[in-house]
Amino acid sequence: MKRIAFVGTVGAGKTTLFNALQGDYTLARKTQAVEFNDKGDIDTPGEYFSHPRWYHALITTLQDVDMLIYVHGANDPESRLPAGLLDIGVSKRQIAVISKTDM
Repeated sequence: MKRIAFVGTVGAGKTTLFNALQGDYTLARKTQAVEFNDKGDIDTPGEYFSHPRWYHALITTLQDVDMLIYVHGANDPESRLPAGLLDIGVSKRQIAVISKTDM
């Protein structure tokens, strides 16, 4: 079974997208924990993405996934990727999603 991980900064819309793809359209709550669904897909906290001291934890968490979905809010003028994120495996499919295009 292929596993997907959603990554991005705090407030980018990762959890909203993660939940919507599972048919859950309730308001997403803020979390600082890595969350998994029943397929093993991963919703990562934005704090892992935003603070260099947590990059290692993020990279370690993503080692066993097949696809990375990078979620970036259209209202965020900065683009940033943690060092080493794109180097964790060339065999991983990587997709960028621009969220909040209505803002």
